[in-house]
Amino acid sequence: MIQFFEIPESNFKSIHQSRAFFKGDIKNLSHHDIMIFHLEDEIPEEFYAVMDTMDYDFFQDLEIAFMGKLKKDHLDKLPSVINFCKENHIIPIILGLEFELINCVTEAYEANHEPHRISLVSPNIDCLSRIDPFLSVYTNEIYALGMQRQLGLAHTTADPNLQKSVLLLSEYRKSQYSIEPYLRNSELIYFDLNSVRASDSPGNIKAMPSGFFSEEASSIAKMCGNGDKMEALIISPWQKGNDLHNISSLLVHQMIWYFIEGHAKKKMDSFNENDNITQYIVHFKEKHIDLKFFKSEVSGKWWVANIIDSEEKEFCKIPCSYEEYQASAKDKIPPRILHLIN
Repeated sequence: MIQFFEIPESNFKSIHQSRAFFKGDIKNLSHHDIMIFHLEDEIPEEFYAVMDTMDYDFFQDLEIAFMGKLKKDHLDKLPSVINFCKENHIIPIILGLEFELINCVTEAYEANHEPHRISLVSPNIDCLSRIDPFLSVYTNEIYALGMQRQLGLAHTTADPNLQKSVLLLSEYRKSQYSIEPYLRNSELIYFDLNSVRASDSPGNIKAMPSGFFSEEASSIAKMCGNGDKMEALIISPWQKGNDLHNISSLLVHQMIWYFIEGHAKKKMDSFNENDNITQYIVHFKEKHIDLKFFKSEVSGKWWVANIIDSEEKEFCKIPCSYEEYQASAKDKIPPRILHLIN
């Protein structure tokens, strides 16, 4: 599999000085926690020029493999790369993948008959129609996060099916943790850089006057790394010509850094999280049922119980937020939780 990748050729000394690219054999790679690579010709070479602005040595307990670029003639090998990562519990960070190529990732899940969920962080609902024909039959749910109503989302407030899977940018602004349950419930997360306002990411392919701030994008990346089910992070391409002072390249590095920090925190929390769980029961009068909520006293994460078999009293824990618990306690069940009950 190593032969699918190629270290970028460049005059930037920082590429080889700040962080060595992985040059070992496949056996050593299986011991890594994070694998970072990009698609050939889709990422500006300046991305590596600013690599030394981030202190990756801060994560001494994690093994990070910078693979370089995946050659175009090996794009069909991407499902194999994803499978290798899944088998070895490695989280791949894929840079420069277009919306329409997400199917190259989901093919790995389809081949193994594995259900999965995708979070799309994007400003436009059009992203759903652009990828829908390409997705696997095992894609259970797609969450559209950070959507902007002026781009054709006014109808979402009246559509229950969209309410459970769409989070507007305005709702995120009310509570930044509102996005966390969707991210924590997704195996695959695609972050469209166009969801960041152009002033914070000049290299965007589509310049937008509104959107996430750079700090918010980094916070979302950290939530992704801390996700319960996270298996792959994908970040869209950006343009070298528009990227004044390499700001977009710096932002992507910053997002990667905070993603890794979130992943490191998750590993620390997992050692004793299951032994420090508090259960809360909320009676829902309309349905005459009791909702079970769980909180980790270690990480602060919340879950709600989704009943699988009422006769056998079996349930699974679905990520939720503290705000959703508070609303449920006031008998104002959020649409997403109500969908789970129904």
